[in-house]
Amino acid sequence: MALAAAASEPGVVYALLVDHSPPGEGRYDVGGALFRSDDGGDTWRRTSSEYVDTYVGWDFCDVRVAPDDADAVFVCGLRLMVSRDGGRSFARGGEDVFRLLEHPGQGMHLDMHELWIDPADPERLLLGTDGGLYVSMDRARTWLHLNNLPIAEFYTVQVDGTDEPRVWGGTQDNASLSAPLGAGLDRLRSDAWEYVYLDPWDGGDGFATFPDPSGDGTVYYEHQNGDMRRKAPGAPLRWGRGSGRRITPRAAEGEAPLRFAWNTPLMASAHEAGVLLCAGQRVLRSSDRGDSWTAISPDLAQRGSITTLSESPLEAGRLAAGWGRGELRLTADGGATWSAAGEGLPRAGMEKVALSPHDPARVLVCLSDGQGTAHVLRSDDFGASWSALGEGLPSSPVHVVCEHPTRDGVLFVGTDLGVWASVDGGATWGSLSLELPTAPVMDLAIHGPSDTLVAVTHGLSAFRASVASVAP
Repeated sequence: MALAAAASEPGVVYALLVDHSPPGEGRYDVGGALFRSDDGGDTWRRTSSEYVDTYVGWDFCDVRVAPDDADAVFVCGLRLMVSRDGGRSFARGGEDVFRLLEHPGQGMHLDMHELWIDPADPERLLLGTDGGLYVSMDRARTWLHLNNLPIAEFYTVQVDGTDEPRVWGGTQDNASLSAPLGAGLDRLRSDAWEYVYLDPWDGGDGFATFPDPSGDGTVYYEHQNGDMRRKAPGAPLRWGRGSGRRITPRAAEGEAPLRFAWNTPLMASAHEAGVLLCAGQRVLRSSDRGDSWTAISPDLAQRGSITTLSESPLEAGRLAAGWGRGELRLTADGGATWSAAGEGLPRAGMEKVALSPHDPARVLVCLSDGQGTAHVLRSDDFGASWSALGEGLPSSPVHVVCEHPTRDGVLFVGTDLGVWASVDGGATWGSLSLELPTAPVMDLAIHGPSDTLVAVTHGLSAFRASVASVAP
C-alpha cells in the first residue's frame, strides 16, 4: 500500500492498494485500486471501479499528488500513470524521451519506482525507474534522461582472453554490456560500453554474458530463470529473425521440467571447444554450443535450483555445484558420481563456489546468513573438510570469492563493504577499497596478463584496479 496527502487541500489523502482478490485481473492476478479520503482518512471511497491501467505491486507501488492540485495524481507502476480528475481516469505519462548522451533506446524505460514533485515548481518532476533518472519540466509530458550517471546494478562479470580484452557483464533490467578492459568514465560524452542486446522495452535483465572462446564473434547471454541465447556474429541488438538461437535446455521426455534460478549459472568450458555448462536442479552439458544438452547429474537440488557452478581450470570433469542453505555437491569424473560436501559448511545461503586454478582439490565458498557474518571457507581435500577464512573481514555479506590465476595464496572477496584481499591463503585480509565507493560488490573477474581486477557493484556500476602489488 502507498499513501499520499494533498498539500493544496488539507484532508485529501490517497491510498493505492495492491488487490489480490480478483483472479485473472492484471499481471500476476493483481490490480491497483486507488482510494481517496476527503476527511483525513476517516472515510474512504474508491476513485474508480476500474483498476489503474498498469501493473502495481512487487517493488513498484507508489502514489503522489501534485502540491498545487489535489486532483492531479501520479501512480508509479510498470508505467507512470497520470490522472487530472482525482483518480477517476488515468492516462500514461508522456513517453517522449530526450537523453544527455547517445543511447540506442527508443522511449521510456519500464518499472517506475520513485517520483518527486518539486513543491516550489510543480512542473518539475524527477522520476526513478529501472532505467535510471529522468527529469520533466512540463508535468510528465516529456522527459530528459540523465543517462550520464554510473549507477548500473550488475549481477555478473567476465573478462575474455583475447589480445584486446573486454569486460562482459549482465545488469538488472539494463541488459548485458561489454567494454574494453581499459574503458573509463566520461560524463560529457558517451562511454565505451556497448549493449549486447536490448529487449523491446529498452532493457531486460542480463546475467551470464560472454563471447565464444573461439573468437568467431558469437556471444552467449541469458535473461532471468535460464532464458539462454546464442547471438550470431554481427546480429542486431534486438532479438529477431537471424539473431541467433535460444539454447535453454529442456528436460528429457518423462522427466520433471527443469527449474532454473533467477541468476542461472552458465559458462563455457575451459577444456574443450564448443562445450557449455549450466545448471537447473541438475547440472547440464552441451558439446555443440547449446544446440543440445545432456544432464550429467541427478536432481541435486530437489525442490530448489542450483545457483552457483564452478569448473576446475586444471582438470576437465571436476565440477562443484551449490545452492540453498549451504548445499554443495562435487564431482571429479564429469558427473558420473557426485558427493556431498563434508561437515563444516554453515547453514547459510550459498553465494558462490570457486575451484582453484592452483590445486585441483582446493575449493572456496562464500555464504550469506542474512545477519552480516562474513562466511568464507576453504577445503583442500575437495570438500571433505573445511576451514573458515572470514577472520579479519568486516561484518558484511560476502557475495563472491576468487583466487588470483597465477599467484597461489592471493584471494579476493566482494562484500557489501567493498573488495578485500588476502596474500596468505585467507589467514589475514586487507581492504582494497580506498578508492572504491561503498556498494555491494556482486562479482569479480581477474585478467591475469595485465594483473587487473574488475569489480562490479549493485548500484554504482563497474570498477577496475591493478593488483600487481597484491602478492605474498
